[in-house]
Amino acid sequence: MYISLPYDISNVWYNDAHRVIVFSVVFYLPFTILFLFRGIAIFMGQKKASIEKKNFISIIGAFLSEIFFFLTFLSFISGLVGLFQLVLPPIIDVVVRSLGLILYLNSILLFALFARRHRDLHGEDTYNRGFYLLIRHPYYSILIALSVGMSLSTVSILTSSLTVLTIVVFIIDIKRKEKALEKKDSFFIDYKYSTPMLIPKLKKIVLRKNIKTKLI
Repeated sequence: MYISLPYDISNVWYNDAHRVIVFSVVFYLPFTILFLFRGIAIFMGQKKASIEKKNFISIIGAFLSEIFFFLTFLSFISGLVGLFQLVLPPIIDVVVRSLGLILYLNSILLFALFARRHRDLHGEDTYNRGFYLLIRHPYYSILIALSVGMSLSTVSILTSSLTVLTIVVFIIDIKRKEKALEKKDSFFIDYKYSTPMLIPKLKKIVLRKNIKTKLI
């Protein structure tokens, strides 16, 4: 394992930076706005549809658009990421990148599911249903999973460093929010000490008879 440094760094950066600007504007933004926020509903005449009202087709649309973004954008940032690239043995490299891609794509589906199932939850009811039965901050957990998936897929010190920084920032923000919630909602204190922050307990996932019914 070693770090590769291309000789013609300026040329690599210029070429990839140019493609990032052009293709991100031309492809990524329109596709993301169309599928992730408005979805297939636009084509069905539902002009006021929001992400909370998505059906199965629109979720698949969001999923496909993010796959498209990931595969294209990954090729554009290869030059920049390559400046800090970890070169692994072929078999290990394939395994790591595959696991990263699987984690990334599954995190997108989890995010869509999370947004759909928790749109109408407020107050104490929020902590008694769905993802919140397993972890206190599912939104942050999903974003971290996305970031980790990207890091594994690129096998880069740069993306890994950004992931670590993201986790640190999220934890600081979580601590700040939880202090405010403890003062505002008395029931949150018991919930805090009975539910993990970001990583669910394996026992709860495997033996969740009551949780499974509430998630549905």
